[in-house]
Amino acid sequence: MPTIRERNRRWQAQVRVANKAPITKTFDRYQDAVAWAAETEKNVRRSLANDTGIRVAQTTLGDLIDRYQREITPAKRSSEVEALRLGKMRRDAISGLVLSKLSPSVVSDYRDRRMAEVSVDTVRRDLGTLQHVWDVAHRSWGLVGLDNPFRLVRRPSPAPGRSRRLPIEEQARLEARRP
Repeated sequence: MPTIRERNRRWQAQVRVANKAPITKTFDRYQDAVAWAAETEKNVRRSLANDTGIRVAQTTLGDLIDRYQREITPAKRSSEVEALRLGKMRRDAISGLVLSKLSPSVVSDYRDRRMAEVSVDTVRRDLGTLQHVWDVAHRSWGLVGLDNPFRLVRRPSPAPGRSRRLPIEEQARLEARRP
């Protein structure tokens, strides 16, 4: 957060960043100090995000999936199944998009395309996995400045559960085999 204070009838603006020297500049007008401080803070935050985080203009969803598959998936109990799911997602066209181009409408198109190929529950699992990939990238890998587009898309309703009734003929055969 920038600090602005009056010194010798002038205005001094100071922007502090952790582990770095403060950036200071003095102005004749208060409004100039406020504008400079806001712009400088924005530039500092942007450069910090680019230095430590994921470059959203260059990184694709496939890059995130690959890293997730290397670092997160092996620690899970269902790692083999998730690896297969991630491999399928990696081969889809959506994985070639840069993160800044992913939007809820693009994710909705992906969902609809997958609904034509697989069951509702598979699509729900795929969207949940992609949502978790994005969340891990945000929390642990420095993905900043973008909302999770997978969170903003409505998931399909779950498929109705099975309701199998034992036919009378099958019941009679089972009873006939009973000793």
